[in-house]
Amino acid sequence: MKTIELSLSQKSIEDAIAELELMKTRVATLSRSILNSLLEIGIVVGRESGGDYADYISFSAYVEKDDVGHIGMLVARDRQKIKREWWYRGQKVSVDISPLLMAEFGSGWLSIVSKEWESLAGEVGQGTFPEQKHAFDPDGWHWTDTQGGYHKSRGEAPSFPVYRAWMAMKQAIDETARKEMAFFFS
Repeated sequence: MKTIELSLSQKSIEDAIAELELMKTRVATLSRSILNSLLEIGIVVGRESGGDYADYISFSAYVEKDDVGHIGMLVARDRQKIKREWWYRGQKVSVDISPLLMAEFGSGWLSIVSKEWESLAGEVGQGTFPEQKHAFDPDGWHWTDTQGGYHKSRGEAPSFPVYRAWMAMKQAIDETARKEMAFFFS
């Protein structure tokens, strides 16, 4: 840590004030640099953790200055919804699903039994077929696609892109800050 030597002369006080202003600017630059580095880690990990839905999810960062320093936000969004269609009770059913929500929370039995999810968040709500009829059924459910193909499903296991991005940023805080501060104070 740098020290500022000071005497009680006008020039010494003005020099100390100028040095403090310079340090204040450097700290603001440093905080933004650390924040940008952490957000970049989150974006990379989020993109890599999208599973089957990775191409449908975008990650970006938002940074703004406030009174204390900088505020950053990792933003995950659906690039587009995915249309799913099937036959149900003689009628064609169509829904638009959120790839981000599907990747983060999964659906059906596979979401429930995901050991990783269980260890991360405990019990989860389901976002599955209407009426939740088979959401908790370990045997799953059957469905017919729009071309008449018969399928069995037990749901989809989550891949946790947002959670993994957050954890990666959280784990990288100390290392990133040390690296950036070493550069700053050298």
